[in-house]
Amino acid sequence: MPEDFTDIDASDFPSAAGRHILEEAYYFGNYGVETVQDFYHFMKLGLSGYAIYGAMANQSYQIAADRTVQASNIYLVDYLPDGQIPGHGIVQQSDSGLAYSADKPVVLRVDTYPQFQRQGYGRRRYLAMNAASMLIFGNPLHSRESGPLRSDPATQTWAALEREGLAESYEEINKPGGRLLQRYRFRLARNT
Repeated sequence: MPEDFTDIDASDFPSAAGRHILEEAYYFGNYGVETVQDFYHFMKLGLSGYAIYGAMANQSYQIAADRTVQASNIYLVDYLPDGQIPGHGIVQQSDSGLAYSADKPVVLRVDTYPQFQRQGYGRRRYLAMNAASMLIFGNPLHSRESGPLRSDPATQTWAALEREGLAESYEEINKPGGRLLQRYRFRLARNT
């Protein structure tokens, strides 16, 4: 899989992909995000038979009565030549000040629609999310927390990437006196 995104102008972004990203940003706007700033840094990753388009936006959201966090999000959307959208993903790096999130871009959200599942779109999207994370943030993509008994598609995808040698699992405590989290991250070696 190619790893390099090409910078594009906003005018080169397919309107259906753009609408999809705006809808996802709005969705998060209704769940605690206070401001979504203008999108910037538009990009495209060409794959065999389709493309993944991306755009960045900054957000701020309140995590406590006296604390606001700033975050940078990369919104990615799969776009087929016939205009269909198999799914999307969001990478977030925040300045929460917590050690467990420092310099750790995470998968904020990833979805593959039912009619496109089990066709490799999700796996390629994770690889693209990692490539975007390395390009923009300079750090590999990390999972959010995973429990040892979880069997959701995200954990299954991470486990498969680990078996392929592309990712690794690790444990960390989320804050002093906090609980132990099981997480995954991409290895620093280039994806293939």
